Amino acid sequence: VTLQSNGFSTSTAGAITAVYGLAVLVFARVVRRLSFRLPPARLIGLGGGCGAFAYSALVVDQQAVGVLVGSTLIGAAWAFMHSTLQTWVTEVVPEARATAVCLFATMLFTGSAVASGLGSGLVLDGRFRLLFVLGLVLMLVLGLAATTSRHQYAKRH
Repeated sequence: VTLQSNGFSTSTAGAITAVYGLAVLVFARVVRRLSFRLPPARLIGLGGGCGAFAYSALVVDQQAVGVLVGSTLIGAAWAFMHSTLQTWVTEVVPEARATAVCLFATMLFTGSAVASGLGSGLVLDGRFRLLFVLGLVLMLVLGLAATTSRHQYAKRH
């Protein structure tokens, strides 16, 4: 929608944002290789950093280059953070693994739905920069909280 509001066709906007999916696939391979060398907290931190840079790019530029960079880095953030957090959730309470994974998925989808609902007014008003600033703030909070929590967990176990 950001690109379309700037005059790009639906096809062009879709092609540019489709880079997100490609980035997830590429960075998933990177995460797999790095997971043998880096602690999980660092992988989560890398994902949080990628997400913060993604939203920063989108705050600065809502044209093709900014959205391309943002989509690529959000894909990287997803690959680093989601896969590492998902693996961690299976380790935290092994006796209740299914419940923990269900709660993880529930929070992921609930958070996405709530954020979409709250952000829809900003999209309808064309206030994309504010939407991306809020995304940046949330990514910083999530990245710091998840990285710190995973690091503390590692120290106790």
